[in-house]
Amino acid sequence: MKLELGTGAKPTSGFVHHDKFAHSPWIDVEHDLEVLPWPWEDESVEHLLAIDCFEHLRLEVVQWL
Repeated sequence: MKLELGTGAKPTSGFVHHDKFAHSPWIDVEHDLEVLPWPWEDESVEHLLAIDCFEHLRLEVVQWL
C-alpha cells in the first residue's frame, strides 16, 4: 500500500489518504496519530508519504516508529 499521512488539502494520486479528521471526500482513513496503535497492519505500507506530519506528534519517536 502507498499511504499518505496528514493529506490535508492536496491529496497525492495513487495513495491511501489519511488525516486526523475526514474533512474532505478523499480522506480514506480518519485517525488521530496520537492514539496508538495506528489502524494499519504491520508491514502493510510499502511507500509512506508524510510531509509536515511527524513533527506535530507529541509522542516519542520510538512509540510510533
